Amino acid sequence: DATILAQKLLSCIIRTGERYGISYIADILIGSRQKRIVENGHRSLSTWGIGKELSKKEWIELARLLISAGLLSKSEDYGVLSLTPKGMEKLRRRETIMLAV
Repeated sequence: DATILAQKLLSCIIRTGERYGISYIADILIGSRQKRIVENGHRSLSTWGIGKELSKKEWIELARLLISAGLLSKSEDYGVLSLTPKGMEKLRRRETIMLAV
């Protein structure tokens, strides 16, 4: 059951406007104080620092699993993550998200 972790990741992607790749999203979730995060005002997001229970590498792997499950999509050119309609629905309805690991 990856529901809580997936909700954190999907919420962070939404809150950043679906304009960034997984490395940047993972940095927000683990509470990075990188210059880019500070300059973009992302330290003030409710999702900043809420994912310290996983490493950056683990967040990246979770994103890959969510892509495989059809909840996230990744743009070909810049690797920007966005929620699929299925992912948006799961998040909106707070449905359980089960992933094979």
